[in-house]
Amino acid sequence: MATSAPPIPRIELAYAPTPLLKLERLSAELGTELWVKRDDLTGLLETGNKIRKLEFLIGEALAQRADTLITCGTLQSNCCRTVAAVSARLGMNAVLALKGVLRPNTTATCSWTECSAPRCATAPTPSGRTSTR
Repeated sequence: MATSAPPIPRIELAYAPTPLLKLERLSAELGTELWVKRDDLTGLLETGNKIRKLEFLIGEALAQRADTLITCGTLQSNCCRTVAAVSARLGMNAVLALKGVLRPNTTATCSWTECSAPRCATAPTPSGRTSTR
């Protein structure tokens, strides 16, 4: 007798399904059909396919009654930016461990999160820089 798998917690965050777009001119030039999956149209900034994975990770976190999302990456990490945006959208806290040294005139995830997450902290990096937002 087959048993079914337990349900996987999930929260719908993306506008899905995203469309497929045929690249007409490039297809004609190469002599084969080429299609692009438009994951830039998921509805949450420039998150692409990262939002699909987070639907399951955050679904599990919410099922466990978590109120804070924690992730790590480099200063310009799109994944960290996505976690910060989703945490803001859901009213959760975000803690980002960002690796790297923030230099003047550098666009960084941590400066972007100042206006998006209810509370976003960056953890110490090897350079010793720490900040809380």
